[in-house]
Amino acid sequence: MLISGIVKDIDSCEKIWKSSIEPIHFFDEWDYRMCFFDKERFNPHFVVLDEDKGAAHSVLPLWSRRRDGYKEFFGGEFMEFNRIIAPDRESASRLLSSLEGDYWLAYMDPSEKHLADLVPCGSRFLLYLSKVGHSLDAYLNSFSGKHRKNLKNDLKRLEQLNPIVARNRLEDLDKMIGLNVSRFGDDSFLAEQWFVDGIKRFVNTANSKGHLEMLSILIDNKPESVQLGMIYNKRYSVILGGNNMNIPNIGKLMVVEHIKNAIRLKADVIDFLCTDSGWKKLWNLEEEAVYEFSNMSDDDYVRLNCQCQELPAGPYADLPRKP
Repeated sequence: MLISGIVKDIDSCEKIWKSSIEPIHFFDEWDYRMCFFDKERFNPHFVVLDEDKGAAHSVLPLWSRRRDGYKEFFGGEFMEFNRIIAPDRESASRLLSSLEGDYWLAYMDPSEKHLADLVPCGSRFLLYLSKVGHSLDAYLNSFSGKHRKNLKNDLKRLEQLNPIVARNRLEDLDKMIGLNVSRFGDDSFLAEQWFVDGIKRFVNTANSKGHLEMLSILIDNKPESVQLGMIYNKRYSVILGGNNMNIPNIGKLMVVEHIKNAIRLKADVIDFLCTDSGWKKLWNLEEEAVYEFSNMSDDDYVRLNCQCQELPAGPYADLPRKP
C-alpha cells in the first residue's frame, strides 16, 4: 500500500467521498459538507491510499487553508462525526504520517479510536428518549426537585408573554444570525460573512431534503428565539441558534420545544452536539467523548489563528473553538 497522492480537484473529491462513506449522520452527506466550502479560502486535500493502483483503499478527507496550509477535516470546524476512512491501524497510520505543517483533526467519534492514538477534545451531549419513555415529564422528573420546580416556574412566567412556536420559518434565519452575533460578538460562529453564506446554504439544503427542524419562538409576532435543528435517521440534532437575552429564560423554553418536537418526530436520540456553551451540563444530558489528532498545542492554535491580519477576526477560521 502506497500513498497515491493528494487529490485537490473538488469533483474528484466528491466521487471519493460518496464512494467511501455510507451516510449515518447528516454530517456524512457531501451536500452538507460542501455548504461551507469556499474556494477562495480552502483547497481540497484528500490524502488517498491505493492498493495496486486500484480503487481508493483509504482516505483522509481534509481541506487546507489557502493562507497558511493549516489542515482540518473537509467542511471545517463546524463538522462533527469526522472519520479516518481506513480498514485498519496500519492504513490509518500511513495516511496520518503523510501530514505536514499544522493540522487539527477534531470531533472524531469514539469508533475511530482503534485506528490511531487519539486524545479527547470535548464531549457530545445526548438525550436518549427511549430511556425516558419518549416523555417530557419523565425526563424532567430526572431533575432534582428544586431544579424541576425552578424550571417550571421560569416556563410559567414565559407563558404570560403568550409565546407562539413556529416551525421552519426560513425568513427568521437573518434574525437568528443577528441574535447570535449580538450576544457573542466576534466569538460567534456567524461573525464572518463567508460562514453566514455557508449556514444559509446549509439551511436551504436541509429544507429541500426534508431534514430541517428550525424552530422560532414568536412574542408579539416577533421572533425572539430562533434555533436550527435537524432530523436524520431518527437522530434529532440541535445545531445553532440565537436568543433575545432581554427575555429571561427564553433559551430554556427553546430547549423544551426541541425536546417536544423530537418526541413528536419519534426520534431515538437528541444530539445537542459538542461544546457545553455554558448550559448543557445543567440539563442532565449524557456525555460522550469526542477525539482529535493534532500536532498543535492550544497556545499554538490560538497563535496560528490570530496572527493573520488581512482577514477580520472571527470564530471559525481565526478564533476557533479548540478547547
